[in-house]
Amino acid sequence: MFLTTNAPHILCVYLDHGLGPSPFKGGSGLFLAQMGNVETSGPNEALVLSGGCFGSSNFNIVVGGWGWSWWCLTDVKRLSLSVMTLTPRCEDVETLEGVAVTVTGYSLPSLQYILLSCFPTANFTLARPFCVNFALYLGVAQVKVMHDRQFLIAACEHFLGRDVEEIKDALLHTMEGHLRAILGTLSVEALYRDRDSFARMVRKVATPDVALMGVELLSFTIRDLHDRVEYLDSLGRGQIAMVKRDAEIGVAEAERDAGIQEAIFEKQLVDMRCKVDEAIAESQFHFASLQTQCEQEVNAATAESELAFELQAAKEQRVIREEEMEVEVVQRRLQVQVGQEEILRSQRALEHCVHLPAMAEAARTQMLAEAQHSKKVLEAKSSAEGIRSIGTAKATVLEALGTAEADGISEMAEAFEHFTDASKLSSMLAVLPRLTAHMTKVLSNTKEVVLCSGPENPSTSLTAFVESARDFFGSVLPPESVEEMTAVQVRH
Repeated sequence: MFLTTNAPHILCVYLDHGLGPSPFKGGSGLFLAQMGNVETSGPNEALVLSGGCFGSSNFNIVVGGWGWSWWCLTDVKRLSLSVMTLTPRCEDVETLEGVAVTVTGYSLPSLQYILLSCFPTANFTLARPFCVNFALYLGVAQVKVMHDRQFLIAACEHFLGRDVEEIKDALLHTMEGHLRAILGTLSVEALYRDRDSFARMVRKVATPDVALMGVELLSFTIRDLHDRVEYLDSLGRGQIAMVKRDAEIGVAEAERDAGIQEAIFEKQLVDMRCKVDEAIAESQFHFASLQTQCEQEVNAATAESELAFELQAAKEQRVIREEEMEVEVVQRRLQVQVGQEEILRSQRALEHCVHLPAMAEAARTQMLAEAQHSKKVLEAKSSAEGIRSIGTAKATVLEALGTAEADGISEMAEAFEHFTDASKLSSMLAVLPRLTAHMTKVLSNTKEVVLCSGPENPSTSLTAFVESARDFFGSVLPPESVEEMTAVQVRH
């Protein structure tokens, strides 16, 4: 069975019963065409399909999927599963003590459902529950959608066909009724001081009732609580007055203590400043006295040192001048001696470094030239004689070899004419090893030969392997080549 669509709102169903090929290829079979619509729904709404193939008592619920509706037979309705915000308000409700108060709440109900159809083999499934996170001004809550069929059916029975405002109005009246009932059992002080307990009590009482309508109370908080006779304001006035009084007393005491401490610290600061000024004045006077005394001593010592320095400098200058003159005399005497010695050294160096090496180099060059000339003359004579002897010997050898080969070939040709086939074969076999060696010289570097069998020439036995080897060597040394060279029919 397969589905196909050929036009909008037309579903084509083909049932293959094994009667032949597909009708799309010209074969036989059953082809049905019915009119209808494909209905889809998102995860925030429930699609309720009733009538048609579901009969008069069943229906199908689709969430986050699709369903098929037949024209004029199927009733299609939708139910919102989104979170709805309610603000229940109870005005002038008498409490346990008879004080009329006004309460404004903040609740978030949501439809609970399970995604099942009325048939066991329904095509609607939801793999896992999903969570909805939302934030409000009064708190944060997290809910998980349940999969109870009875809640979803109850919600459909009560709210299917209504819009969201009508559903919110029905739930709002229910919440306000529970608020009034619970307010009559509590005192104003309990409501004012423990709003969380009051909210928990409302959730505990209201949850079972709204669950009968297929709705889950996700969150409920108290947003406002007041009365018209200012009873709630009177509860805190005494405490506020006491707190204000204690605060004013504390401020006055703190200011008094701060003033006392400020005066004490100011006196200590003045005393410390006076002591510091006195110590600074004494230190300045002592410093001035010591500075004057030190300046007098320094001036006297400076004058004495300057005079002594000048006298001593004059003496030292005279001694230095005398020593310098003596040094100059000695230097001049030594310079004369050094000049004479330098002249002698230059003459001897010229003789040893120039004259004698030049004479020795000239004699050595002359001897080397004579020896080189004699060597070249002798080498030329010996080379010419050797070349002449080698040429004569080679010519004699080549002449003898040519004569011998010619005689041998002539005699062999004459003898070969008288050979029988057996003699010719014997001669060929004698030469065959050398011929084979010469022809297979190209394979001298081959280390191994691998014979591989294939589909056309399998070698699965020893006989097949021998035949493969024979064919291989036959290709290397073919009989035709041997016959052309020897004129012997070796293939016979």
